[in-house]
Amino acid sequence: MKKAILKVLVSGCLVAMAGAAAAADTGNIKFIGDITTSACAIGGGQQGADMTVYMGSVPSSTFAAIGDRGPMTDFSITLIGCDTSVSDTAAISFTPGAGSVINTRLLSLENASGATGVAVGLAEQNGADIIVGGSAVSYSLVDGSNVLNFKAFYEATADTVTAGAANARAVFAVAYP
Repeated sequence: MKKAILKVLVSGCLVAMAGAAAAADTGNIKFIGDITTSACAIGGGQQGADMTVYMGSVPSSTFAAIGDRGPMTDFSITLIGCDTSVSDTAAISFTPGAGSVINTRLLSLENASGATGVAVGLAEQNGADIIVGGSAVSYSLVDGSNVLNFKAFYEATADTVTAGAANARAVFAVAYP
């Protein structure tokens, strides 16, 4: 009798262990997005909605007077999947992402202990200044992908520019009039 009970207990344990070995963990994946009738989407990667433009190191001696500019750094915003039957133009505007607008068109630096006497300016590909916080500028679109090219630069806002980190942040908005 004891052997029969022992066999039943051992068999029960083996069945329980086999069930535990077959168990699996589960998880959930959430997919978030939307389908729009927008004329385009902002491209992915470096030229997507969250990008970094490396301005490099610019010597403070570059700026001898208010308004002096450092070298221009190219960057672009890529619009993909454009459908000109929805809109044949895109209007791009820039506002400060941190800080404020300086001299009615420049991005203030975001660091309190960095460089002073300088701000970041933006320009169209042809070199025309973009007024940060100003009206949007319209660009013609073609079906498919559109690469809109811009430039960024440091500009002296004081007679003396001191060295330090010189980071600024902008938010761009794309509208389809």
